[in-house]
Amino acid sequence: MKKSFKFSLLILLITISSQLQAQKNVSITKTIDIPIGKDKLFNYISDLNNDVVWRAEVDSMVQITSPKYGKGFTEYSSFGKKRTITPTYVTENKDHKIIYTTPDTSKYYLQSIREVTTLENGESRFTYTLIFDNKMTGETAPFVIPKFMTKMFYGSTMKKYLKRLAEELNK
Repeated sequence: MKKSFKFSLLILLITISSQLQAQKNVSITKTIDIPIGKDKLFNYISDLNNDVVWRAEVDSMVQITSPKYGKGFTEYSSFGKKRTITPTYVTENKDHKIIYTTPDTSKYYLQSIREVTTLENGESRFTYTLIFDNKMTGETAPFVIPKFMTKMFYGSTMKKYLKRLAEELNK
C-alpha cells in the first residue's frame, strides 16, 4: 500500500511539473560563424523563403501582408506525419537584426530572432533565437513535452540547421 501511494504521488508530481513547465515559453539560442560577408548572410537568413533549404521541417513559406501586422510569412512545416501552419510578421528589422513574431490572434506565441554581426577576422556570426510557447509541442507530439526536453531536443535540431546553413552558403 505504501509503494502504491508513493508511485501515485510520483506520477502526480511529474504531471504537475510537466504542466507547469508547459505554461512557460522556451527560449533557445544557437550561433554559428560563417566565412561570408555580413550583408550576404543577413539577406539570406532574413528572407524566410530560404528556410526550406536549411530548416528540415519546413515544407514551404508563403509571403503574406496584413493591414494590421504588415509583412510576414506563413510557414508550412511537417513533423513526422503532423503538419503545422504558422504565420509570423516582421516586428523589428534594423542593424542586421530581424524579428518575426506570431500575431496576437495565434493559438501559440512564437518569435524568431535572427541577428548577424561581424567578427574581428571578417567572418560573420549568425545568432538564431527561438522563443515559443512550449504547449506548441503538443501539436507535434502525443503530449506536451517537458520544457527541459524541448530545449535539449530542439537545441540539437537548431545546431543541425545552422550547420546546414553554413554548408549551403559556403558552396
